[in-house]
Amino acid sequence: MVLAFIIGCFFGIISGLVPGITLFVSLIMAYPLLLSMSPMEVMVVYITIASISQFFGSVSATLFSVPGSLTSLPALYEGHALTKNNQGGEAIMYSAIGSFIGSVSAVAISLLLISNIVVIYSLFTTELRSLLLLLTLLLFVFIGRNRWYINVLMILAGMGLGLIGYDMSSNTDVLTFGNAYLYGGLPTISVVLALFILPLIVSYIKPNNKIDFIKLSLQGYKDTLKDMASKKYTLIRGVVIGYLVGFIPGLTFHVGTTLAYYTEKRLTKNYKQGNLNCLLAAETANNTGVFTQILPLLLIGIPITNSQAFIYDILLAKGMTMDVESLYNLLIAVIVAYVLSAVVGVYTAGKYVNWVSVVAGLDFNKIYYFVIILLLGVAFYAGSMYYQGWYYLLALLALLPFGLLLKKYDTMVLVFTFMLHDIFISTFKTLFQLHGTLL
Repeated sequence: MVLAFIIGCFFGIISGLVPGITLFVSLIMAYPLLLSMSPMEVMVVYITIASISQFFGSVSATLFSVPGSLTSLPALYEGHALTKNNQGGEAIMYSAIGSFIGSVSAVAISLLLISNIVVIYSLFTTELRSLLLLLTLLLFVFIGRNRWYINVLMILAGMGLGLIGYDMSSNTDVLTFGNAYLYGGLPTISVVLALFILPLIVSYIKPNNKIDFIKLSLQGYKDTLKDMASKKYTLIRGVVIGYLVGFIPGLTFHVGTTLAYYTEKRLTKNYKQGNLNCLLAAETANNTGVFTQILPLLLIGIPITNSQAFIYDILLAKGMTMDVESLYNLLIAVIVAYVLSAVVGVYTAGKYVNWVSVVAGLDFNKIYYFVIILLLGVAFYAGSMYYQGWYYLLALLALLPFGLLLKKYDTMVLVFTFMLHDIFISTFKTLFQLHGTLL
């Protein structure tokens, strides 16, 4: 079991630090090792990767504007702005402790609800999912530095880009122009890099661009933990939103992170980029949702994401029966691994900051240029895993001019809508079919 935890930590760090190496990709990389493990060890590897990757993804986004995972976008937008204001250490400590609190809270709430979990799941209908998604869209429209009609256009653009490709359900293709590569849709990493991350990094490049790093200490964590009392309502909102949304089959913790972030933005007076409360709310909701999203698999044997489906297939291949007793035994191991990984994540996040503090005082423009080149290489590498390296890179370069033209606007709305378009469309389509039949 210890070896499984260590392997999970290793792949979690890789997933958090390297853009494009998602949880699903990490599991594929670890697949040869998973084949020789017991079902319990497989689940320990899975939840540890999921947990550790969130801690390291946020640190990389905050310090270097490198999105380790797609849920690191709030950390990239708010956290790196704090780093540029020489508040990077504070941002890391609040993110790490908020993530830890979210992790522990998710476990505690789940243990309290576990006896009634199946009944509770029955309450989360398509109507409720639709309501939460509609609320998310409304927050997209009315929050942020764009005018509301610009955000509407951003949402439509994100949906439009998401629709490109071949739709198997209707046997139609949208704007593929007969190109076989486009049948699979636009690569997520190419869209995110071209329309949000690279233009944002370019906007940071300025003369005499130096940033100081403050080394993190145990005392710094203690002081931050004490100060958390003044942000208790932000933490509570993050936990509640992250748990509720992550708990609902059909949604993901990406939705919870997004909803918590934009809710906190809406509640913040005189908001400006580099807001600690917005960062804290997003990170707390994120790690809360990471745990609750796995509950449908562990409690009722239903995988709801591609990574869970991958794990589910491995468990079945090992001859595991998805009965209540077997799943409950897995749940205990997952809870222990998740809490331990949260402890490791808090500790190693601080160590990571101290390791990279050697760049303090350097011209940060050089780091930005390096990050831009690195991200181009990452896009190519991510595509190469599917034998589409040049397609991923060309798609990025084709979209990049549009991203640079839009860099004075907040394109996070566009990117979030693109990433979540499948959930939006499938949920509202199901709602329409249900009520259309009734009518």
